[in-house]
Amino acid sequence: DVAEGIAVAVSGYALSGSAAANYSLTQPAGFTADITPKALSVVGLAIDNKVYDGTVAAVIGGTATLDGAVTGDDVALDASGASAAFAAADVAEGIAVSVSDYGLSGSAAANYSLTQPAGFTADITPKALTLGGGFTVEDKLYDGTTHATIIENNLELVTPIAGDDVSLAQVVAEFTASEVSNDVDVLIVYAELSGEDISNYVLSLANSPRAVASISTLVGTEEHWTPTLTVYPNPFVDVIYIDSAEMVNSVRVTDAAGKQVLEAMLNGEQQLNTSHLSSGFYVLTLFLEEGRVVHKKMMK
Repeated sequence: DVAEGIAVAVSGYALSGSAAANYSLTQPAGFTADITPKALSVVGLAIDNKVYDGTVAAVIGGTATLDGAVTGDDVALDASGASAAFAAADVAEGIAVSVSDYGLSGSAAANYSLTQPAGFTADITPKALTLGGGFTVEDKLYDGTTHATIIENNLELVTPIAGDDVSLAQVVAEFTASEVSNDVDVLIVYAELSGEDISNYVLSLANSPRAVASISTLVGTEEHWTPTLTVYPNPFVDVIYIDSAEMVNSVRVTDAAGKQVLEAMLNGEQQLNTSHLSSGFYVLTLFLEEGRVVHKKMMK
C-alpha cells in the first residue's frame, strides 16, 4: 500500500564462475522506498446545456466512471459532492465549465489520487418570456387596415429572473380583421424588450392576452350633419373652422391609418390649429354639449 520509507527486501543474487564455490554472497539489505498513489481519472462525463437562470450552476450529465484502477482493488468513484459551474452566468455558446469535488471510496482508496475532470464547455440559451396582464384598444372608424390603438396598457412580463434589468418596451396590436364589426379580436403582433439584460431573454407572443374593440363604418356619417354645424374649409390648410349652434366640447382627428393624430378641448372655441398635420385624408370626430357625436371626412 501507499506509504513512505517502506522496507524493501532484496533477494536472488547469486555467484557464477569456476571459483564460485570458494565464496559466499550476502544479499544486499537495508533498503527503503516509497509507494505513491496511482492517479485515476473520471471518464464518460458530460455537461448539459441549460436555459438562462441567472446563476452559474451547471448540470452534470453523461455516465461518469473511474478509469485506471488496479483490477480487484476496492476503489470506486464517489460523486456525492460533485458540482459544476459555468465561468459566467449570461447567455453564450461554448462557456468554460469547471468540475470539482469528485472523490474516491473503498478500502483501497488511499492508494489512489483522483484528477478532477476538466476541459468542458456548454451553452446557456435565452430564457423565454411571455406576456401576462391585459390591454384595451380604442374603437375606430373603418379605414381598410387592421391597425389598432392601445389606450390602456397593463401588460407585464412572465417571468424574468428577479433583479434582472429587463422590461417591456414597444407593443403593437392589430385587429384580426379590417371589416366593420363589433367586438373584433385584437392581438399583440409585435413587442420589444428593453434593459441591460435583454440578451438573456427571448420574448414569445404565444398565448398572449388579447382584447376586443369595434370597427364602425364611415358610410352615412355625414347624413346626420345638419346646417347648424359646419366645418370648413375642405380641403383645409393650417386651420379648421367650426361653426355650430350647439357648443362643441372637443374634437378628435384620426388619420387614414386609424391613428389618432390630434385631440383638443374646444369648450366653444371655433377653430382648430392643424398646421402640424401632413397632407392626406382625415376624419374629424366632434363631441357636442348634449352628448351627440358627429363625424366629418376631410382632406388636407
